[in-house]
Amino acid sequence: MIRHLSKWCLLSSFVACASLAQESEPSTHAAKWVFEEAAALSKRDAGTLWGMELDGPMLLVEPESRRVVANRSTEALVHSGDLYVGVLPDSVGIANTSMNWAGREWTMLMWPLPEDDYDRRSLIAHELWHRIQDEL
Repeated sequence: MIRHLSKWCLLSSFVACASLAQESEPSTHAAKWVFEEAAALSKRDAGTLWGMELDGPMLLVEPESRRVVANRSTEALVHSGDLYVGVLPDSVGIANTSMNWAGREWTMLMWPLPEDDYDRRSLIAHELWHRIQDEL
């Protein structure tokens, strides 16, 4: 019974990950999952590689609509549950990068993120690093 239950839990987590990655725009549910994954990557490293935490302000942006979901507040975004949502101004370029916007340094990731766990985590960690690289 327990073996079947663990297989079911594993299967349902794969289905959840795949469905999140295929959404055309980042919902707050999908974004929260990505932000938690980024925090877990940072926590696992605990600042040992670069001498500081990687986790910090992040934006998930759907390039066509410019819709953004963020894990930190700014006057440019509206509070929605635990997160912040809005539309990125046309004056702001969209890329997988770090950027200064609304008075803060952000990690920006374009939605959708890669479905493959390794590719997605590598992208997240790489872009988190870019946010702190000038401080190193």
